[in-house]
Amino acid sequence: MELPFKLSRYHEVRKKCTWKNRGLIARRKEMNEIYQRYIYCSKCEICQTEFKNSKGRLMMFNKETGKFKNISCKKCAQPPKNK
Repeated sequence: MELPFKLSRYHEVRKKCTWKNRGLIARRKEMNEIYQRYIYCSKCEICQTEFKNSKGRLMMFNKETGKFKNISCKKCAQPPKNK
């Protein structure tokens, strides 16, 4: 399967380090599965909007538990506004 976007040489290492530093808790196998899902994802898993570039994808996880949730667009990743 072809990647939807071109990735830099150290993309995998940087992404995984960033995710861990931000609080994602996952074993090596889980982290590899999340990364594979992340790089091959071409649409938001919530609203099904196609990603226009590689910077439009976000890996979402629960901040309290550190568990992975989904790959989403920036719009779906925003917390709901209180009225």
